[in-house]
Amino acid sequence: MRYDFNWEKLIDKEVFMKKRLLWCLLSLSLSLTSQPVFAEETQRSLSTGARMYKNIYAQTSAFDSAFPETEERALQPRFGYFWYCPSCDYESCWHFFHSTAAAFAVTHAQKYDGHHPVIYEV
Repeated sequence: MRYDFNWEKLIDKEVFMKKRLLWCLLSLSLSLTSQPVFAEETQRSLSTGARMYKNIYAQTSAFDSAFPETEERALQPRFGYFWYCPSCDYESCWHFFHSTAAAFAVTHAQKYDGHHPVIYEV
């Protein structure tokens, strides 16, 4: 009895599975990053034809809806690093790496005598 192994079917199956995995990852990433907006159309402007909406609701997470959005909280990432100088009450912008936050904090401390910045993780 002779056993025939078909390499073409195996390769086709692997390519199909890789494409399927890529599509799944793409759709998952898009669904996690998108923020759908729900609104009710009320009327159309007669002069421009633009649609007027009322009751516009953006889909938010339970964390975002539990805390009101303020200037301090507006669109800040939930990972990364900041540094803060209590001497001059300065808070840095967001840094992805600890090393960049540390470099800017050290530069600030060297530039202004007596300032001691503190680096913290978000």
